Amino acid sequence: AERGVDISARVGLHTGGAVGGIIGTVRFHFDMWGGGVYGAMLMEEAGEPQRVHASDATAALLGERGFGLRPARKYAPPHPAAAAASISSSFWLVRSTPPPSPDGRSDGHSSASAPRAGSPHLNGQPTP
Repeated sequence: AERGVDISARVGLHTGGAVGGIIGTVRFHFDMWGGGVYGAMLMEEAGEPQRVHASDATAALLGERGFGLRPARKYAPPHPAAAAASISSSFWLVRSTPPPSPDGRSDGHSSASAPRAGSPHLNGQPTP
């Protein structure tokens, strides 16, 4: 509102597969498709202004890393489209940054604990 314009955004988060690519023959543009994109769209559409709405799959990952979440009452499956995106419940993100870990790091990971097998490591490389 600094310039007299109020912007209100809804944000939807979902965890899932996605494929992206360039489409068009004369006027090119980039587009993305897949369950992850579709689920995020559903979360955004069912969201509220100024709030982040996360699917159960994303909430599980965020909760492991210390983000604050509350169950959302507005999104009540079964919704036919939600079944296609494998969403059974949803949550509001109430704290956007994880609390510091015991060793003082603020990324939600402790240097004393190793990442789970198959999860991304802090440097982006998969763990064995």
